[in-house]
Amino acid sequence: GLDIGSSNSVVAVARRGGVDVVANEVSHRLTPSLVGFDGRMRKIGESAAAARTSSPGNVVPARALIGLSLEMARRLQPALAPALVSSGDGVCDAAAELEYCGERRAFSGVQLLAMLLRHLLDLANRDHGSPIGEAIVAVPHSFTPAQRRAVLDASELAGTRCLGLVSEGAAAALDYALSRPDLPTDSDRLVAFVDAGYSGTQACVAAVRRGRVRVLAHSCALGAGGEALDRLLVDRFASEIASTHGADPRFSARPSERLRSAAERLRRVLSANKEASFSL
Repeated sequence: GLDIGSSNSVVAVARRGGVDVVANEVSHRLTPSLVGFDGRMRKIGESAAAARTSSPGNVVPARALIGLSLEMARRLQPALAPALVSSGDGVCDAAAELEYCGERRAFSGVQLLAMLLRHLLDLANRDHGSPIGEAIVAVPHSFTPAQRRAVLDASELAGTRCLGLVSEGAAAALDYALSRPDLPTDSDRLVAFVDAGYSGTQACVAAVRRGRVRVLAHSCALGAGGEALDRLLVDRFASEIASTHGADPRFSARPSERLRSAAERLRRVLSANKEASFSL
């Protein structure tokens, strides 16, 4: 099972009557959904996250451009560091221009997502001890048919057979149903699932009983997630830095990325604490 988020991704393997979440190369269960290049080397996940501060223009979120036109990508991803260009692949032509092997190359959303999927599948294969040829991929409620088709194309390019796409709300409802032994057998229990993610917030209502799950309604507020909170923190501290030192870090790639990274760490601390310190 592959859950590809805007910020992080998770891979799990169904075995021995249960589901095991696979740890990555640094023993984390969350893998950054990032792809980048450094000279002739491809950096994915943790290595891409480490390179993002030093070369933000050469690292891109793997899911950011999937199934989008260039015009739509520029509207939805205004703060993306790499330059956006057309791949020439029909309507869904958004691509990121990255430096690889000493030259600028355009990588489509399908290519970028396929790199991340292949990396996650390799993690699962190493953990399982043998190749895993089939997968289920979780996608947001808000994904259009074009985006869902692009995810299937990326799965094929990554070398796996995608058995199906499941919405993230339905996946949460299934997890709830499988983990609750007290569910009724002759009536439905209505449960709301809220997912406050990085790029947006999703909610769905499901009717759950033992052996059956039905998603009755779902909604998504794009732009109302952790990324928006990070942007508010960045704007607040950038204005303070500009008024104090006479230079706005948002207009320089590396200082802007350092400020964004510090704001993200601050948000995570504030999610569990009333106060937190900020240093840059």
